[in-house]
Amino acid sequence: RIVLTGYRSFDNTTSIHDWFIARLSAADGSFDTSFNGVGYKIFNLAGAAAGALVQPDGKMVVVGTSTYAPAAIRCSTTAASIRPSALAA
Repeated sequence: RIVLTGYRSFDNTTSIHDWFIARLSAADGSFDTSFNGVGYKIFNLAGAAAGALVQPDGKMVVVGTSTYAPAAIRCSTTAASIRPSALAA
């Protein structure tokens, strides 16, 4: 699997962004639909995801910025849940 991180912008008039995390199939580059049903997840964290680490159990730790401060989340293998307590500012 391939994991991509970044951000989604609402429009060109604001600097507020949401975290974007996508998981792709290594075989053909298509979205891995076992991840949130569509292969990607958008988190309303007002910043940008900058990188991800896939743990041996398949869960991901994603790091980036949220409101200009460092932040990290840990999401389940299906992106169905995140640990809000893992947010750090």
